Amino acid sequence: MIGLAFCIGYYSLYKGWKKEHHSPLPLIIFSLGMLLLFTKQVWHQSELWFLLPAVVFIVSAHVLNFRSCRQQKEGHHHSDGSH
Repeated sequence: MIGLAFCIGYYSLYKGWKKEHHSPLPLIIFSLGMLLLFTKQVWHQSELWFLLPAVVFIVSAHVLNFRSCRQQKEGHHHSDGSH
């Protein structure tokens, strides 16, 4: 399930990077979150210590990607002279 979540999440972020903002930061943050999520599976005794930051990183990556895409689209909209 973690592998499937990684593939879907990475694809979503990759599309934003490729088509809109070209910033690798959301992909890096997401990858760190997924690494922590995988690490949680290895060290069960510290599961909560890995899960909470993993969720924060993954959600933050998607929020950052969304905002970056939105800013990029707004920049294109204003640069062509239309309102």
